[in-house]
Amino acid sequence: MSTSVSSKGQVTIPKRIREALGLEQGTKVEFILSDGFARLEPAGNSTIAETAGALRAYGRRRRGESEKDRMERIRKEVADEAADEGRASRHKRAG
Repeated sequence: MSTSVSSKGQVTIPKRIREALGLEQGTKVEFILSDGFARLEPAGNSTIAETAGALRAYGRRRRGESEKDRMERIRKEVADEAADEGRASRHKRAG
């Protein structure tokens, strides 16, 4: 996926990338340079950003879902996954 740099140094972030990162209009982003590559991340407190990154897979909004319903769904999905991981690790120790 490619995009062009404008005369003002601006680029358009493709929709698929914006959605994957949860970027909405007005979201601040950071560019991190490393070994000749640039990485784009939502800006913010590093601990919060790391936690948000860990939960990003759960946090995608579903059409028509209220914020309250979304948080409840996320809590349930995380709890279910943690329970599944606990069962798997106990099974490995017993086997």
